[in-house]
Amino acid sequence: MDSPPLLQRVLRSKINELLDVLLVPPVLEIGKRRLYLRLPPAQPPIYNIYFFAATNRPHLIDPAMRRPGRFGKTVVFTTPGEAEREDIADLYLSKVVHHPSLDDPDRRKEFARVTVGLSPAEIEQVIRDAVNYRYDHIQLLKEVKAAVEAGRPLDYRMQRFWERHRHELDEEDWDNPWVTWDALMESLAALRHGMAKPTRTTERNRERTAYHEFAGHFLPLKYFCGEWYRPIVLSIMPRGEALGMVAHVPIEEHDPQPQRMLEGLLRVSIGSIVAERLYFQDNEPGVAKDLENATRIATAMVGLFGMVPRRCSEEERARYARIGESLMSVAGAHPSLLNEGNGFIGATLASPGKREDVCVLLGQAFVDVYRLLRKNRERAPPVVRELLEKDEIVGRGLESLWENLQIEPLLHEDRAVWPDDEVAPENPFYRSARDTVAVEPAGTE
Repeated sequence: MDSPPLLQRVLRSKINELLDVLLVPPVLEIGKRRLYLRLPPAQPPIYNIYFFAATNRPHLIDPAMRRPGRFGKTVVFTTPGEAEREDIADLYLSKVVHHPSLDDPDRRKEFARVTVGLSPAEIEQVIRDAVNYRYDHIQLLKEVKAAVEAGRPLDYRMQRFWERHRHELDEEDWDNPWVTWDALMESLAALRHGMAKPTRTTERNRERTAYHEFAGHFLPLKYFCGEWYRPIVLSIMPRGEALGMVAHVPIEEHDPQPQRMLEGLLRVSIGSIVAERLYFQDNEPGVAKDLENATRIATAMVGLFGMVPRRCSEEERARYARIGESLMSVAGAHPSLLNEGNGFIGATLASPGKREDVCVLLGQAFVDVYRLLRKNRERAPPVVRELLEKDEIVGRGLESLWENLQIEPLLHEDRAVWPDDEVAPENPFYRSARDTVAVEPAGTE
């Protein structure tokens, strides 16, 4: 608490001393009333100021500061739920010119679903940035249209852009700069995953990425996690460090996570390496993040949640463990990467018994995904062709694909199938005799 101002204290003191010299009584009684003839002491100033402190790590604050009496009131801010996100979208969409279709209540609800996990400021940024994305899109479409009409050749990137968006010219308001659903989705993707970089890949890698994303992630997501998650984008457009992605969000944001759901996510992560080995006989370094994520999930299940692998015979357990050992990502257990968020990884893998359980979980995930993709191998080529044509499938096109995708389920007799060739692919450096071309030694005539 602050002290009274010095001038007020001196002035009041001198006035009271003068009254004492003049023999003025300090109190004068008039009937039943008492009249005080001295100035009261000066009071400290009242500023009406509150001290606010904000942190996203309250558990690191010294307990002496957190005990009762130090802070009067603690307020916790969380990310908004679906209903709140819809209200926030209503607010910020009302401040920009947007396509009438965005006023559809179903569209607003869909936008609220795909922005799960975003803060109000991030939702505002998505909507405001969509204005710029729409403007840039129109300008680029006008430039390409003029080049086509003039007969000028287009480079690969512009040709791809023209093939994807030339149908928009059939719409009467194709050059209207209002915010559209596509602009919102592009803005959201840029916020979550980074700007699109279409020149970062080649046609060969685009096809491999399409199989990686659809067969490796989308199919397992539908079969193993369709009860808890839904996709919001299926893409082979490079963004950030990724060449493609299957972004998904929970159907119910606040539901607990049973073991079955975590096992499903484990299979979604491990699916990429299975798909690449199944369709291309080997895998590329792009599966590294997926393996690291799978290792983290399996380690959390064993080391944090007390979950154990599903029941199997001793022989099967040994085979699962051998497969899982080859898939375990050591990056997640490296000392330089152990922070407070994943420090349990090293401690879990240091225990031989828990490490074996982690390997078995990884092995079971690999085998289950292999059996699923083997039965549904023909589902991938049509979607891969669509991805190669469009680069991304979002919105209602993605919902239609998700709802209409028919997956042949796993049956008990499928347990007899084991992915021996995919676990240890064939050596490509040796050829059969009929494929060998005779080559004469240098210098012979």
